[in-house]
Amino acid sequence: MNKIFKIFALSVFLLSSAWAKVYTVGIDYYPPINYTDDKGNPTGYEIELLEALSKEIGFKYKIESMKFSELPAAIVSGKVDFAIAFITITDSRKAWLDFTEPYFDAKMIAYKRTDDKSITKMSDLSGKTIAVVTDSSTAVNIAKSIPDANILITHNNLARAVEALKTKKADALIIESVHTPAVIYNKYLGHKQKDISIMEKYKNIELKKIESFDDDGEAIAFKKGENEELRKKMNEAIAKFKADGTLQRLAFKYIVVGH
Repeated sequence: MNKIFKIFALSVFLLSSAWAKVYTVGIDYYPPINYTDDKGNPTGYEIELLEALSKEIGFKYKIESMKFSELPAAIVSGKVDFAIAFITITDSRKAWLDFTEPYFDAKMIAYKRTDDKSITKMSDLSGKTIAVVTDSSTAVNIAKSIPDANILITHNNLARAVEALKTKKADALIIESVHTPAVIYNKYLGHKQKDISIMEKYKNIELKKIESFDDDGEAIAFKKGENEELRKKMNEAIAKFKADGTLQRLAFKYIVVGH
């Protein structure tokens, strides 16, 4: 009996030690998903989700903010324990990352200027210029599938991509659906004032959707083979948050317009 008790006590100690660790979490600036409030504090959809996960599971964390392009190396090197940065699940990323179950199901949407009657479908973009926000996104792959398309990358600057389309430097724009509030409805939650000024300048130039595309969802990313227990606990918590409406509440708060 004494031996059994010692084994049980050791198991409890090991488990509690795992949750006693302070995990370093990689994020990037990506409003309205992640951004800083007026006091400089991180906030947004994923920040609230991260806090909810930490309370549900019982772990502590600290945030390491960096560019999206820096996150892969940070995960693999161990600079961060995991990243929550609206990372889309793809087959290529699965080769070197482990993902939780998706917490969001974004779509990629292609837009054109409403007054451009030459474009009614994606194949009409052949030989034309397509603006995308980042060079590591699904949007680039969609743009590359268009024969002879020129790809204009604005290096994580949504406002410049919108400006390019509306000033006819680009013929189309491919963005994630979370940007719809800013691009279509002029709702700029979390955006920097200089970017808001750019989008406000051209807000009267209307855009029209060409087509939308599904992806495999957005999830939290871990270095392959590491932190398996935490990832398992996160999957359980994400399933709970889907069922109890937590994820829907966050979407309504930060993303969905007109709910």
